[in-house]
Amino acid sequence: QDLPFTMASSKAVAEVLVGAQGIGAAPKQSELVLLGCGRANLVVDASALRKLKEDKEAEEKLRALRGKEGGAGVGVPGPVARIALALKVSELLKGANKVRAPLVKYLELWINAPGSVPAVAAGPSPFGQISKTLADCVGLTPTEAETLASARTLTSAYAVICSEASRQLLALAVGVSSLSSEALPADLRFLDQAALENHGNKHVVAAGMAMRGVLEGSPVLTSSKGKRIEAFSEAPFAHAVASQILQEVSKSVNVELSCPQGVFTAGKDSLRVSTSGIDTVLLPLSESLLRAAALGNARTRELSAAMAEAGAGAEVADFVSELARDAEARLEGARGESTSFAGGLLAGPGAGSRAGLCAAAVTDALHRSLLAEAFAAVCLVRIRQGPAKAAEAVPAEAEDSNSDGKKKKKKKEKKKKGGIGKGSEVVLAYLEAACAEGQGGDRLNALCPAAEGEGAAVGTAIDLPRALRGLSKATDWALGDLGKFLSALQRLIEANQPRRKPKIAKGARDMLPDQMKIREGVFSKVVSVFKKHGAVSIDTPVFELRETLMGKYGEDSKLIYDLADQGGEILSLRYDLTVPFSRFCALHGTGNIKRYHVGKVYRRDQPQMNRGRFREFFQCDFDIAGTYSSMVPDSEVIKVMVEILTDLEIGDFQIKINHRLLLDSIMAVCGVPEQRFRPICSAIDKLDKSPWEEVRREMVEDKGLVPEAADKIGEIVALAGEPKEMLQTLKSGTQGALLDLRGHPKAKTALEELTLLFDFLEAMGALDRLSLDISLARGLDYYTGVIYEAVLLGGNVGSIAAGGRYDHLVGSFAGKDIPAVGVSIGIERVYAIIEAKLKEEAQRTGVPIRSTDTQVLVCSIGNGLQKKRMEVANLLWSAGVASEFGFKPNPKMGDQINYALEGGIPYMVLFGEDEIANGTVKIKDMAERTEVTVGLSDLVAEIRKLIQK
Repeated sequence: QDLPFTMASSKAVAEVLVGAQGIGAAPKQSELVLLGCGRANLVVDASALRKLKEDKEAEEKLRALRGKEGGAGVGVPGPVARIALALKVSELLKGANKVRAPLVKYLELWINAPGSVPAVAAGPSPFGQISKTLADCVGLTPTEAETLASARTLTSAYAVICSEASRQLLALAVGVSSLSSEALPADLRFLDQAALENHGNKHVVAAGMAMRGVLEGSPVLTSSKGKRIEAFSEAPFAHAVASQILQEVSKSVNVELSCPQGVFTAGKDSLRVSTSGIDTVLLPLSESLLRAAALGNARTRELSAAMAEAGAGAEVADFVSELARDAEARLEGARGESTSFAGGLLAGPGAGSRAGLCAAAVTDALHRSLLAEAFAAVCLVRIRQGPAKAAEAVPAEAEDSNSDGKKKKKKKEKKKKGGIGKGSEVVLAYLEAACAEGQGGDRLNALCPAAEGEGAAVGTAIDLPRALRGLSKATDWALGDLGKFLSALQRLIEANQPRRKPKIAKGARDMLPDQMKIREGVFSKVVSVFKKHGAVSIDTPVFELRETLMGKYGEDSKLIYDLADQGGEILSLRYDLTVPFSRFCALHGTGNIKRYHVGKVYRRDQPQMNRGRFREFFQCDFDIAGTYSSMVPDSEVIKVMVEILTDLEIGDFQIKINHRLLLDSIMAVCGVPEQRFRPICSAIDKLDKSPWEEVRREMVEDKGLVPEAADKIGEIVALAGEPKEMLQTLKSGTQGALLDLRGHPKAKTALEELTLLFDFLEAMGALDRLSLDISLARGLDYYTGVIYEAVLLGGNVGSIAAGGRYDHLVGSFAGKDIPAVGVSIGIERVYAIIEAKLKEEAQRTGVPIRSTDTQVLVCSIGNGLQKKRMEVANLLWSAGVASEFGFKPNPKMGDQINYALEGGIPYMVLFGEDEIANGTVKIKDMAERTEVTVGLSDLVAEIRKLIQK
């Protein structure tokens, strides 16, 4: 394959370490590219080498073999071969005492030998020649032979090369396509900022905004005179798809680099791993890059056609046409490789040998496409703009006087010749310099047609093949200056991005100082109740293993936030605090525990900010886990909930209560199949938000319940009222469904537990807040017994606290069931209610909501007293009095008073030169508007009296 890079002739300057242990120890893809191109040497980790088997005889034989390995392999470029063999060394290091250290050291030296190209060949046995050479010299252990027989590292090597190439070539495509649009010109009004920002795919938005950043200041973004060309309007979409797939390929490659094991060993047995996950992701990458290359070829054809209209000479027009045909031929060849690779994947294992060839062919096709388009665009822009003029020297004394005239002239010339965007100018300058390298900077002027009345074109003729070679070198992503140029272009794109007003993520919010003060007060009241009941505090990570969370939340599992897979553990943000607590109990064997936990949780829900529904929010949980007498912990948990909601003074509230076993009994006697219990319960749980008709429709039409069963459920779930009265109704009701319900064993258990619970709550003075509501279902799958939910009467904020019994959740982690029951306070909704009340009160009374605990503002009258203010403030701090002294060296009295009033600071301590001389200060009561003079030594005692009062 004719890959777009060459081996470096200079000495290697970097090192690539393999075999090291720990996170991040695997070699990076960019480092391996340098190794492949001869810019870096391979270094085997010394500790990894010591784990291998020593063999002095093999060491002597391999020393004699150096330099006699034979020629390069067939069909694999040198850089790919070096990377593949380096990855093979990394695989061998996993073999421990079944692999000999001299063999690994020999391969390391072979890779690092100047100008060496290891004998790696295309085909099903890429390391066959190397394996035979080593076997003939020192023989091979079974593990060594199996490892060398695996072909997966060759696929990985191609993937490393092609993913690094694709990343840079896609970035270059943004600049080249932008320059092409200027050359034609094209109509790019579809890159409207508002339209892009509203697009649903973030990758499309990023690609479109990148093009817009290059074209900033260009008329093609706003003018309707340009030509509408599909190859431009499709470019952001093709770029977005390729970029997205490229990210997945890079992840897969990183996984392979972190776990380079071609053979698994167990005792004396070994198993070769012949397939690689990279194979399957290289196909979609190849297809997406083929699409990008096809669009590039289409743009080149448009440029070629426009050259004749612009008056280009026959030589350059024919040269560009030939480039376009060559790019198209490369594309067709790459399509053939991709088709062959796809057919191999469908046929079964063994397609990996074609995966690398396909990726290389596609990368080459993309590079050729960009090369042809870039050359055509540079030529057409120069032809349209006319000869580039050298900068004229301006005398220093005339510079200022002529500045206005120069600006007008420059603006006029730009308008006359069709100015291009800021980024396009940078792209043009880079590509033009590459084309003119070694020929003189003005050679491209020869492309411009002769002016009217002149007989020849401007300037000395340019060597077109030489210009193309210069351009090819400038777009060599491995060893050229392309990386530096793309970094500079990216900085320019970012600088040209529109300055948008910062905004916060949907479903989240910032907390202002006064809001934080309110929240701290709410937390303080909640936690004080937890502590009053003897609970201990714990903390768990905000992220958990995805397997820990999945399957615990029923239909709500779709709301879990998954973290991006970066080649390690699969993680998700926690959805609540209950499942992490259960995992905590199982992991640490806590036994009986009464705990509270205040922390943030995350749900990918549709936020309703005005109703206190966010995507990131706090939960305050209280749970009791362990073995206790029936309904004792349940009653205390509900009592805690009642105390908290009462202490917070948010208004009248009611706690709805039900039992999961009672719900299951209702499902059974109404004819609901057992496998549909949870989906039907989830529908019932919506009765507080939707009318019965809508819930019935969901049961029948969406969840396949027979209408008769739905109607029976409707008769029972409508029951709600005072707990003991409702129990009596359920125990003695004469309706058909209720008669059947009483005979169900689960219903009997539920009614007995509820009877006991209500007696306990009555003894603790908490029963009057409860309502037994049969429609309460609570959608979470892990509930097994009593469930409850608190709502604000007359409010429209949803539930403000909820919980229940979950006896099997801890057992799902520990293998042994540990009963547990808990409640979660919906602190965000509670906070929203309290904040609204306090703001209303502040507006009514004119007293602001305080954001600090400051009790005293230390003030001075006169200049040069800042140090004295600090001394007095320190005196108050030492006594535990919250105080401030102000940062201005000589503040005005009016400013100090206003600061105290705006901050709600109740007292001011004032002094001037006279007070200092007398050893006194004045204490001003801001509410009473009174002043008293006290000695400095009595200040702390007097302030304490006022604060206590």
